[in-house]
Amino acid sequence: MYQPWTQVQPIRVYTDGRPEPVDVYQRLINADFGLNIRRTPMLRDFSYLAVDDRGRAAFRAYLSDLLALQTRLEAEPRTLWKVYPEMLEANMNG
Repeated sequence: MYQPWTQVQPIRVYTDGRPEPVDVYQRLINADFGLNIRRTPMLRDFSYLAVDDRGRAAFRAYLSDLLALQTRLEAEPRTLWKVYPEMLEANMNG
């Protein structure tokens, strides 16, 4: 997908000539947006987003686990098939 103008270059062509339903077009735009923006790295303290101390502790525990995993993986030979925590980015779906 190179551009969102589906009336010019449709993502789906129906035999009766009708345009794509709005939901198909919206999914295309959502996917394009989600795949083409820079996001915040996961190896970051998100505890400021918590509404209480329990939530802050959960965010910090998650970050601690990610950092421990990153450290463990860095001690092993680097491989292309592994997903390292440093590669992950935060994302929200509404």
